[in-house]
Amino acid sequence: MAETHNKHTHTKRVKDSVEISTPFIGRDNELQLLLDRLYTMLEQGGTHCVAVVGESGIGKSRLVHEFCSRAEQDPSDIEHVHAPPNLSQQTQFYSVWHTLFATMFDIADYDSADSMRTKFEQGVARTLGSESLEKAAFIGQLFGFDFTSSPFLRGIRHDARQIHTRALHYVSQFFQAFTTQHPLIITFEDMHEADDPSLDVLEYLVSECHDARLLLVVIGLQELLEKRKPWMSHSHRLYTYLTVPPLSEPDSYTFIQNLLSDVREIPDTLYTLITQHAEGNPFHIEELINVFMNDGVIEQQGQERRVHLSQLHNISIQPILTDVLQRRLTNLTLDEQTVLAQASVVGRIFWRGAINYLQQHSPAVYQHSDTSIDLNAVLVALQQRDLIVEQPLSTLINEKEYRFKHVFLQKMIYESISSERCQYYHAQVAAWLMSWGNDRVSEHAGIVATHFEKAGNVVQAAEWYTHAGHYAQERNVPVVAIDHFERALSLLPGIPTHALQRIELYEHLGKLKTSRIVHKEALALFAAMFTLAEEIHNTRMQARALNGMATVYDYQGNAQRCLECSRQAEQLVRPLDLSEELLVALSRIGWTLVRQGHRDEGLQIVEEVLQISRCIGNKYHEATTLSLVGITYEQLGQYQMAEQAVRDALAIHRANRDHRSEAIALNNLAHITNDSGRYQQGLHYAKEAIHITREIGEQLLSIHFSSTLTQSQNGLGAYADAEATMQESMRQAESYGKVTFTHLYYFLSEAQLGQGKIEEALSTAQQALHYAQQNPIARDLGIAWRVVGQAMAQMPDHIGATACFKESLHILTEASLTGDRVRTLRSWAEYELQRGDYEQGLVYWREAREIFREIGVDTAVREMEIVPDRQPDADERAAGAD
Repeated sequence: MAETHNKHTHTKRVKDSVEISTPFIGRDNELQLLLDRLYTMLEQGGTHCVAVVGESGIGKSRLVHEFCSRAEQDPSDIEHVHAPPNLSQQTQFYSVWHTLFATMFDIADYDSADSMRTKFEQGVARTLGSESLEKAAFIGQLFGFDFTSSPFLRGIRHDARQIHTRALHYVSQFFQAFTTQHPLIITFEDMHEADDPSLDVLEYLVSECHDARLLLVVIGLQELLEKRKPWMSHSHRLYTYLTVPPLSEPDSYTFIQNLLSDVREIPDTLYTLITQHAEGNPFHIEELINVFMNDGVIEQQGQERRVHLSQLHNISIQPILTDVLQRRLTNLTLDEQTVLAQASVVGRIFWRGAINYLQQHSPAVYQHSDTSIDLNAVLVALQQRDLIVEQPLSTLINEKEYRFKHVFLQKMIYESISSERCQYYHAQVAAWLMSWGNDRVSEHAGIVATHFEKAGNVVQAAEWYTHAGHYAQERNVPVVAIDHFERALSLLPGIPTHALQRIELYEHLGKLKTSRIVHKEALALFAAMFTLAEEIHNTRMQARALNGMATVYDYQGNAQRCLECSRQAEQLVRPLDLSEELLVALSRIGWTLVRQGHRDEGLQIVEEVLQISRCIGNKYHEATTLSLVGITYEQLGQYQMAEQAVRDALAIHRANRDHRSEAIALNNLAHITNDSGRYQQGLHYAKEAIHITREIGEQLLSIHFSSTLTQSQNGLGAYADAEATMQESMRQAESYGKVTFTHLYYFLSEAQLGQGKIEEALSTAQQALHYAQQNPIARDLGIAWRVVGQAMAQMPDHIGATACFKESLHILTEASLTGDRVRTLRSWAEYELQRGDYEQGLVYWREAREIFREIGVDTAVREMEIVPDRQPDADERAAGAD
């Protein structure tokens, strides 16, 4: 549970980081709406989000500050954490959450990687307990705190998706635990500039963090809602958007009175002039008053100020803020103008060290005098002029951090700098950022790349965009990774010296496009990669390109082209050495052959892959191949060999702490033991697999695995339990938009049949068949036809049952799915015996029993030793009636 001292720390930070000098006027309705949302969260629980939007300077942050001050007075003992904008807001993914957790756990950017990890682990442990090191590693890795070396991640670094899924699940657990004792308000600034992955996490918490008492208040310009239009839908009751309007004229008057409270008498002329030009924007009002003070209209005299209306005729006031700000800037000293120009290149947030670095490295042409600038004095003067604000906390060691009072000011100054000078400054800012990055510079690779690009250093920019793309890949942010890699590719010159870099970028983009199911673009990228690799005679890269194309063709269902590319890749690299490229090619060949029904040939190749994997010590490929071996043997009905292969894979996954793959292996074991008739053991494996998926937040896997649990329950005759399991899984699947899992329906149908719910079973089986036909996989299609036949066989007229069994048997025989084929044969035998064709039924019965004996399903053999009693035929039934 969060310790008490954290509350005071967080609250102090909020008060210190938001200026409260401006009066709170004219926002009572908006404040009440925020308070209403807070009370709704306190009463109903859950996670709620309020988006506070409006134009620049309208008073959004002031409103939220007032709201938080009121909330802290509530007897519910509410905690408040403020996440200010940071250096990475626009160019780094998850930057919002990186800043938030750094604030909560007192982590600064100057901390070493070890210190940072220790603080993060301790922070998570204060909420989730001392056994939370694993969860801290996943959360920290996702949000950019570099837990790559953690033993909890070392074995699954290849699986960015698992790291991402588990991290989000643990984040949800963290906030649910954190808010058990104290409700929590988190406020975020400048969220219109936030990266999309940060906003995705926010939406995840709103949808999944049901047991928390959490209010997320996001502040931004109107364009924030353009990014997230669903927030404005009335159907999203957990989202509220609040647009802050301009001040009314009376409220503007009151606002001016508060700002000029030490003026003995404010002329109506001044009121009118300010309100007409400021148009209800508090920031504009403040800036106009600053202009009047600088130009002598408002003059400080002792303890009070006086208004000299006679000076107004010397002032030309434009209704556009740019002109007002420009008038203020022209009154600055050359030193002040220089510092502001350099700061604007760094960004809205900047550091004294960055400006000092630019001062030291600027050529004479950019210096207005031979004397050095007194930087400390200039920064103090700029604060006094209300142009910049010193931050109470800095993210860099021994650095003073500042931000422009208004983003509009920073942009205006930046746009006034000459392009040549601007490029030079950007190059120096990039160099400065690299100088303090130390062991964590990859976190800001995107920012460094942006500065190099703006400096015109395209090769260095491409290099850093590539670093940023890798960083995004490692954290499962494919959209960001694609953007960075494409940017790098567009900047690299198309000359031979950069050929290898271009080849690698083609490969990364091809893989990402494949995973995003953009197959046409992926094939084009791999083709370009192959052509360029061929030009520079790089055989290994040619093979990688072919393997990439084979993967795309595999996903498209084009087995012939997949085999052609894989075999070509194999031929290229087999003469070289035992390599990753050879493993990938052979794995694809073996798996394709297995699925085509050439299982003996496929198994032979897969066994070679297994030997190579062990030879070169590639545990990931070894485990993957063992799973493939297990699946192949299971489809052939060789359950003992299948089980051993999967157990070997399971041991590797457990050694690597790969919980997702561990759960998949356990589910495969459950399926194998079910097929071999050991339903009690299958039940145990299935429950363990589902438990793991729920622990790591893999909800879709949990739904998928529930069908294996149902198979076990059906096999044990626990049909009511099986139906309940399936109904719950289908409800969950529907909530995830995944209602077409064919196996959910055919196992549910079997559970309903076991309870005598014939009509329901037939309807469910027909749904299973419908979904199987939409996505024709031989196993699902064959089983679906079987369960439809089983249901029809129980109907009074049982018309169509024979045709269903015949179609099922044909499909499963063609696919060499021995275990499923024999189950259809047994069901058909039972049907023929039931309807009176004892001779045909007995033939099928004996054939099925012999196949069960061959594949070692002893329980089925024992059950089938006794043939069901012969049913009387139609003539005998008629004679009996007479």
